[in-house]
Amino acid sequence: MDHVHGFQINGFQLDIQFADKLQFINIYLQKVYNFLRIYIITLLPSLQRPVRPGQPRSTDIGTDYICLEWDKVEKDEVSHYEIRMKVAGDHIWSSTIVSTKDRQPFHRFNELLQNTGYEFMVRAVYSDGCDSDFSCKSAEITTGCSKVCGILKYCKKIIDGPPSVYRLPLVEMQSSKDDDQKTRKCRYGNSTCLREKTVLMVGPRTGGKTTLINGLVNHSLGVKWEHEYRLKITDEPEITTSRQESPTEWITSYKVHPVTTDTDFILNIIDAPSFHEGPESYERNQNFLQRLKFFLSTRGPKGMNGTDAVCFVSQANPVTFSGIDKAFSDILDGIVSIFGDNMHGNIIPMLTFADGKEPSVLKILSTVGVPTQRFFVFNSSTLFPPYTEDALLGKTSWKLSSRGFEGFLNHLSDMKPCRALKTTPKTTTQPTEQDWQQEKMTHLQGNRLEINVQLMDLATVQTDRDTVKKFAIDIQLNNSFTYDEEVYRQEKIPLEPGTHVTNCIVCHTTCHYPCGIPDNDGKKNCAAMDDGYCTKCHQECVWHVHRNDTFRIEGKFETVTRTYADIKTKYEFNVEENVSTDAMLQAIKRAFVSLMEEVISLISKTVETSNSLQKIQQSEKDYIKLMINTEEQEKKPGYKQRFELLRAILNHSDVYVSDPNTWLQEMGYSDW
Repeated sequence: MDHVHGFQINGFQLDIQFADKLQFINIYLQKVYNFLRIYIITLLPSLQRPVRPGQPRSTDIGTDYICLEWDKVEKDEVSHYEIRMKVAGDHIWSSTIVSTKDRQPFHRFNELLQNTGYEFMVRAVYSDGCDSDFSCKSAEITTGCSKVCGILKYCKKIIDGPPSVYRLPLVEMQSSKDDDQKTRKCRYGNSTCLREKTVLMVGPRTGGKTTLINGLVNHSLGVKWEHEYRLKITDEPEITTSRQESPTEWITSYKVHPVTTDTDFILNIIDAPSFHEGPESYERNQNFLQRLKFFLSTRGPKGMNGTDAVCFVSQANPVTFSGIDKAFSDILDGIVSIFGDNMHGNIIPMLTFADGKEPSVLKILSTVGVPTQRFFVFNSSTLFPPYTEDALLGKTSWKLSSRGFEGFLNHLSDMKPCRALKTTPKTTTQPTEQDWQQEKMTHLQGNRLEINVQLMDLATVQTDRDTVKKFAIDIQLNNSFTYDEEVYRQEKIPLEPGTHVTNCIVCHTTCHYPCGIPDNDGKKNCAAMDDGYCTKCHQECVWHVHRNDTFRIEGKFETVTRTYADIKTKYEFNVEENVSTDAMLQAIKRAFVSLMEEVISLISKTVETSNSLQKIQQSEKDYIKLMINTEEQEKKPGYKQRFELLRAILNHSDVYVSDPNTWLQEMGYSDW
């Protein structure tokens, strides 16, 4: 055998030429293996499915929203996330996929149904367009149940749904009802809110005022379009005293306590009768205005302490414009007759039946003098059923109204109150400069008197607080008790015929009595004046802000015996109500804050008028310092209480803050 051309392995003889071929194949396969190894190692990561996010979980839950978060994907290539949602128990996920704005691992879902379970899953989306698998499904997350939903069992269902309509359970304050003036007050709910805001709703019959009020209440109490119920607060048929009498002739104030955290104040809505039109409407409108003025200017349970906004309700696009300018002009004149010209800044047009376009009624409102710089639009036509089959149209109208209500309440929060005038302002066709000066002096004198009265009311509220704490056990047991109270009264003492006086309208004090000069133009020569300035006024006011009146000003204290029923009535509880000590103290605290806001508002207006009359520039703090110095020098009855209150106001004169508790502490009332 030839060993050159072959060899033997395990009994087999192989050809050398074949062995060479086998070696070549082996080398080739090795190169292929190395190539595939490098290729697979490089390509495999890109062929793998992108990493998916962690399981979604809730961070905050409300009655109509859920806030989600999840473990993010630690990849720079992630651009955003996509989320799917379904109602718990459903087998099909919603076809709508919600995208986050960026790569942050959280999102808030709004406009959800209350007391409803939801499930979520999320996936990552990469900058190259690839996406990961969806995460594990979240645990069931259930939205909260609103307080309104909880009180539905106490409401009376008046319309079957869906959605069903319920009438809110109102507490009518018996001590506030006046059958002669046809005025009353009702209350819904309770809260720890300290701030109150009051709105007056006025307008023509076709304005949609009643529906607007109900819409505002539904929005304030957190009712959404998706909810299966609607609320109604107006109850006109129940306040009629005879079948012939129109139920809307009554003037009703609805006090609505908030149930959501979106609103930080109690809302008082005054539902006034619509203005009548036609040849026989004048007497009816005048009667209504007299009753409204009585309601807005009366102190105590039968009246209101102030009005923050006058809501001028009208259709955004009236069907006919015939006579509408006359109707608007009459309404505006009526408002001015109650509040004076200074109220213009508090008038807010509320335009109903809006369609999203520029309201055509604005031009007419502006022509008659109604301020239109700030207005709000609504469409509450779908507030109550029945609805059409076009659900999208109804939801669009609801959203339009919701934006209007939200904007209005935000604006209302910063508005300052205005009180009704004690007397009707005189109107002339062309007022002279002297007429304007006389009107300013009248307002100044009225404001100064009102400040003193309000300061003593604040002192009385402090006394009421001490009394409630003293009789806390009796209050808890609803037992009656009596106590004595020192009441301050600043009176106008009538003068005998032929007797004259010099009263300062800035300081609201009698500077010279009796005075031998009856003519106001001659007060420069009064014995109290020196070189044109008063020597009795601590502010040394200029002579022309003094005048002769038919009265002199005197303050004094009286001792009055009070009962527990008097306290209940004063703070708008019914006598038969079983009121807890905490609830009574909260009502007293609320009254204190409300009065303090009004005092500071009056001081601001007084300074403005005083500066205009005397041609000076004086700040509110400077004016308060002068008031304090006046109290120290004159030492009239009650000066100690007024002195302490003015010092507190001086320390912090801005009460328009979101947290009255902080404000009270800054003023030195930390124990409240």
